[in-house]
Amino acid sequence: MGQSDHEAKLHFYDYWRVVKSHLGVIVIIFLLVVATTAFVTFTMTPKYESTAMMDVTPDQPTIQLFGREYAQGYDPVFYRTQFQILQSKDIINPVIDRLDLVERWKKKYPGLTKELAYMVIIKKKLDVSQLPNTTLIEVSVVSEDREEAALLANTIADVYEKRRLAEKENEVMQGIRQARTERDEQETLVEKLRTEVEALRQKYKINELGGLRPSEGESRLMAHAIQAKETQLTTANFELITKQKRKEMLESLSIDEFRKLASSITDDGRVISLIRTYDDAESKLAGMKAGTIAPNHPDYKQAQSLFDTTRQQLADAISGFRKRFDFDYQQAKALTDQLTKELEKLKEEDRASLSAEYVPFQKKNEELEFQENLLKNLTARVKQEEIEMQIPKRPVRIYNPAEPAIRPKFPNIPLNLSVGVVVGLLLGVGVAFFIEYLDTSIKTSSELEHLLQKQVLAVIPDTIKRPLIEMADVNPFAEYYRVLRANIESFQKNSPIQSICFCSGGTGEGKSLTLLNTAYTFAKAGKRVIVVDCDIRRPSLHNYLGVDRNIGLVDVVIKGFPLEEVIQSTSVPDLHFLPSGLVTPETIGVFTSDHFQEIATNLKERYDVVFMDCPPILGISDAILIAQAVDAAILVVQYKRYPKSVPQLTITALENAGVNVLGVVFNNVKLSHSDDYYGYNSVYYRDSSKMKGSSKMEDFSSSY
Repeated sequence: MGQSDHEAKLHFYDYWRVVKSHLGVIVIIFLLVVATTAFVTFTMTPKYESTAMMDVTPDQPTIQLFGREYAQGYDPVFYRTQFQILQSKDIINPVIDRLDLVERWKKKYPGLTKELAYMVIIKKKLDVSQLPNTTLIEVSVVSEDREEAALLANTIADVYEKRRLAEKENEVMQGIRQARTERDEQETLVEKLRTEVEALRQKYKINELGGLRPSEGESRLMAHAIQAKETQLTTANFELITKQKRKEMLESLSIDEFRKLASSITDDGRVISLIRTYDDAESKLAGMKAGTIAPNHPDYKQAQSLFDTTRQQLADAISGFRKRFDFDYQQAKALTDQLTKELEKLKEEDRASLSAEYVPFQKKNEELEFQENLLKNLTARVKQEEIEMQIPKRPVRIYNPAEPAIRPKFPNIPLNLSVGVVVGLLLGVGVAFFIEYLDTSIKTSSELEHLLQKQVLAVIPDTIKRPLIEMADVNPFAEYYRVLRANIESFQKNSPIQSICFCSGGTGEGKSLTLLNTAYTFAKAGKRVIVVDCDIRRPSLHNYLGVDRNIGLVDVVIKGFPLEEVIQSTSVPDLHFLPSGLVTPETIGVFTSDHFQEIATNLKERYDVVFMDCPPILGISDAILIAQAVDAAILVVQYKRYPKSVPQLTITALENAGVNVLGVVFNNVKLSHSDDYYGYNSVYYRDSSKMKGSSKMEDFSSSY
């Protein structure tokens, strides 16, 4: 426990003091904020949210026009694209038509059109999100009608599902139709060749294929070589057709079509990242176009520039793929041409071994065999795709249809009230500290000592409203003034101090009552004490003592009345009182008289202690003259009454006048709001008053 711990503790008490002193303000603001939050929350129209959850998978090409499939992994670009599709007019407008929302909402939104209904759904009702690390998409709709929220969410999911299924079926059917067309064309060609081969057979009366050869072994080897070469050429031709289709398809793709099929075209991470950047730029630009940002705004220009740049980069990537696929096609074509030449060479060699009449037949027959092999491959592919068509393919599957919500999503009553409580407390405490910041008055005795560089002789609580002379001998309030008496007596041990004036910077700081109660404690301690009311403009001590002030100090100074005729006794044997007297215009300058100084000296000879009550220091010259006529002065400062400048100016005026200021009395302090903990005295006396036996009480009272 070092000095830093002590300072931190004091720092905490400072904050706690501010909270305690402004507790009423904090409570009022807290209650207002909580009440306002509760009122707004309970008057808000409740809104319900319903969510439909569906599994969405990327499209897989049914007809593999590109020759091979790539492994399909998680594609964030695809799902961001689906978010945009789910919020597009292609999905929302059919929902509006199916549910007749324009007619249903016309009372709520006068002048509603289909376009405005679309904006209402997008801006106020619909939210699309993806569950992390899954292929599940949630379609959430918020509405004041819980049934309507569920109906809208389910209808949007249903329209989207049917659209994806229709697109998938259309794509598959187009592929199958194309394959069937090519197969039919190939069948026609094969039939034509068969007819021509048969005609040549009849013409040359050939019973066995191949005709006569120089030797059976040579014929068999040549036939095997030709057959192997034809097989190679058939495979190469099929690969050539595949690459040609791939090349033609890529040449016809737009940028948007390329984005959709990119995952089945390539697994290049750079291209996928570029598509993701392009989608982000497109979404950001679309958001700005839909908002209020003008085209000449810097943010709009930056978004447009990013969109144009990424689009160009994507176009360059497509161009690169086109060149690559064209190169693959040219290589396949070169291979096919080479194999064709080699096959022709073998056939020419074979023909050379035949008689001249068999050459046309052999050539046509070889062409027939090649086209029949090609037809078999096309027929097998069509059959394969027709079989796969029968297998259910669902790119969208609705798992959890939306259901009407039991409780509203908005307003969230517990959350709103919790926020209201927190905000109310923070706002109340904030206002309290702001008020404290604006308040420049004195709040603690330590602050007062630091400001005036004077000792605080006593801290008087605000609970003392009457003079001690009117109370019982034993009461808890007297102890505060006995502390003040003890501090004054400590000064008297070191220097002869008999006459003391009590002064203040402004009016109403309680110096008169403080003086009278201090004098009372001196008198009860056996001192001969006189109290002089020098505040001739606004005298108050005679009211506390219940005596007449018609003849007093001004009569002694101006008219020469003897002190014996003017000084009055009180209910306390050793306590006497010199009232102010009646004030007239000619008595205003009474304290400038040398006679007043003589009276002050005379009183010191008659009494052990002389207390003089002064008017306020600031603005009235009498107070300085009175303070100069006594041995010392005590400044009374009231808790949080005046700004700090008032006691500062007061102490400066007294010191400049050469007045001996003993210290300061901090008066009318709210001990519950201050760090001045002298309030333990009241507890001490309350407990002591319960003690049995009157002798203890009598002994205690004699200590005054």
